[in-house]
Amino acid sequence: MQDMNFHNLLIQIYRATNNFKPLHKELNRAATKFFVPALERIFKFRTHHQDPLWFRTALILRYYEKDSVQIVKHMLKPGMIALDIGAHVGYYSKLFSGLVGKQGKVVAFEPHPITYQSLAKNMRALSNVIPLEIAVADRSGRMPLYDYQVETGSASLHDHESRRAKAANELIDGLAPRSMVISNNTYNVEVSTIDNCLEMLGITHIDFLKIDIEGAEILALYGMKKTLQKSDKAAMIIEFAPTHLRDFGFQWREAIAELKEMGFINIKAITLNQLIEVDSLQFGRICGQLIQSFSQVNLICLKG
Repeated sequence: MQDMNFHNLLIQIYRATNNFKPLHKELNRAATKFFVPALERIFKFRTHHQDPLWFRTALILRYYEKDSVQIVKHMLKPGMIALDIGAHVGYYSKLFSGLVGKQGKVVAFEPHPITYQSLAKNMRALSNVIPLEIAVADRSGRMPLYDYQVETGSASLHDHESRRAKAANELIDGLAPRSMVISNNTYNVEVSTIDNCLEMLGITHIDFLKIDIEGAEILALYGMKKTLQKSDKAAMIIEFAPTHLRDFGFQWREAIAELKEMGFINIKAITLNQLIEVDSLQFGRICGQLIQSFSQVNLICLKG
């Protein structure tokens, strides 16, 4: 049974009005124009105005990926160095900042030019966060960033044809204003490796990283091999989306093998109230379901 918190209650009430179109449309207008901006002012956290209402409120009220957040709270300590790769508007970056404290440091990477503006504003008062408008991969230069509707966090270095088709035909029951206009923008963005970026910042090792970059996660890890070699105790939360990884040339079993090759030998999937070993039959079944639904799961990965 889904956790019935304030956020879920609001969304269920909103969805219940979907059969009454005039009321639903008016609620959407009022929530977008008044309710969400008010929450942003109260919690001092800016979201993207084109994102689905459920996503915006989950970020502001800190209900998004609650199981992963609890793991982060347990693992991050004052003085640590953390990376947020695919930072979006800074949901995890803000969390990291509070946990590592003034003696710690957070580097947040977000290549989308519009989303980065929100990230920079959200991080402005956090002196221990360094936001960078850079895409992370296994090389440096410039590459196209493909932006899909539904959520601003779905921008990718790969033009996912399957996702483009899915987005074009998907109805998000009125919760995703971007889904109402089929527009796919492409941005020419700066790309670099983590090793190069951290060298310029004078950072020699890391303690924790979160990486969510729509299938390019393994490529990003290729570009930080030197850093990982100097980070014996590093822990990582990584988004694992088999369909997205496949677009970058990795079957899901190959991706798990790559993670182990890089020293992450203790890997578990973060599911509702349960951690599941990636070598288990249960995880294999989960990956099958993820492929069918174009979905993803977060993994917690430990070295040593």
